[in-house]
Amino acid sequence: MPAVVPRSLFVAAEMPVTEPATDPAHDDQLDARGLRCPEPLLLVRNRLRSMTKGQVLHILSTDPSTTRDFHNLCRFMGHELMAERLGTEPLEYWIRKG
Repeated sequence: MPAVVPRSLFVAAEMPVTEPATDPAHDDQLDARGLRCPEPLLLVRNRLRSMTKGQVLHILSTDPSTTRDFHNLCRFMGHELMAERLGTEPLEYWIRKG
């Protein structure tokens, strides 16, 4: 029987992310509002590929699963989730390409 991995292991809890007082500067923006998993994640991954190291991508999303997805994307791909705003829609994320 395969081992069951707790869902909490898929969330990058060690990456503290704060809600910004003001919007961080960004080089590009991606509007993923209305899209559902896995579309926002795939669009962000492809957009980050076209950016240079150190550039910042601002993402707008309405899919609550993007929080988990973007934390894991940054952890696995070496990007920095600089800030997130989760209180109201659209959800907003700022990712610096690593």
